[in-house]
Amino acid sequence: MTSDLSDFEKAQARTADPRFYRQRPHALSAEVEFEIRSDALAWEDAKGNTGSLLYADIERVRLTYDPARIRQTRHVADLFTKAGGRVRVTSTTFAGMGMYKPRNRAFVAFLDTLHNHLAERSSHIRFETGRGWAPYLAFLAVWVACLGAMLWGTWQFWLADQRAIAVALVLMVAYFGWMAGEYARMNRPGIYDPRAIPRGILPKPTESDV
Repeated sequence: MTSDLSDFEKAQARTADPRFYRQRPHALSAEVEFEIRSDALAWEDAKGNTGSLLYADIERVRLTYDPARIRQTRHVADLFTKAGGRVRVTSTTFAGMGMYKPRNRAFVAFLDTLHNHLAERSSHIRFETGRGWAPYLAFLAVWVACLGAMLWGTWQFWLADQRAIAVALVLMVAYFGWMAGEYARMNRPGIYDPRAIPRGILPKPTESDV
């Protein structure tokens, strides 16, 4: 039986289906559509290239918060294979020169569906957050050092009666402190249950979602 739906209507139906997720990682890549199947995660890009990853070949799943200069709120799910390969899914999609759009709602729905499939095989898969304790502690050390330097500079400007500069530095410390705190909170190394993904490390839906 043939479908009466047009290609556009089929694409729209897949967009609403949490088994499918479409993204364009960056300007030099083609748009790719992932599909959650019964035994594997499959994908096909706009150039017709296809591939798949059997769930049985997955060794680790890692969730991270990976902000970038022009896509600050990007969240990433990395699937590592036993052979050393990696498949990456991100919460943003390239939308033009220097522009990235969030796909938070679709990203979370896709991750929930994928984890439901992986939970049946959780005995051989490690589910983790962050990049490990060594990078995490190194980040904290660097941030504390930078914070100390900025506070010392603020105090020096205050003593030199450069109050406007001192206030501006205080505002900068508060802003970057908040950003660093969010990064540290979402990337704290840990292990999680695939049946209960920590909601606090997942992106929140926004009005600009595409």
